[in-house]
Amino acid sequence: REQHLLKLHLLGWLETYLAKRGRKLGAWEEAFQEAVAFPDAVLPSSVAFVWSKEILGAAVTKIGNKVVMAPAHFLYLDHAQDHGPDAWGRSWALEVLTMERLYSY
Repeated sequence: REQHLLKLHLLGWLETYLAKRGRKLGAWEEAFQEAVAFPDAVLPSSVAFVWSKEILGAAVTKIGNKVVMAPAHFLYLDHAQDHGPDAWGRSWALEVLTMERLYSY
C-alpha cells in the first residue's frame, strides 16, 4: 500500500510541477492503476493513455480523468497483418492484426 501511495504522491507532484508551467501530465495506464484503487488521490488534469483493456479506460474516466484509448489488440500497427511465413510484425498482444479488425475499432 505504501508504494502505491508513494507513486501517487510522485505523480501528484509531477502534475503540479507541470501545471505551474502550463503543461498537463500524460501517462500510460500504469500510472493510473493506483488512482483507480485510491480515488481520493485523483490526478485531476492528467490524461491517461490506455493500451490494454477498455474497462480500465472506463474506470479512469469515472474518477474524472480524460482518456485516450489506444488498445494494442486493435490499433498497434507493429503486429503481423497475416499468417504468412514472411509476415512481419510482433505478436505480444494478439497473433494477427487484420485491416478489418483495425477498422472495426
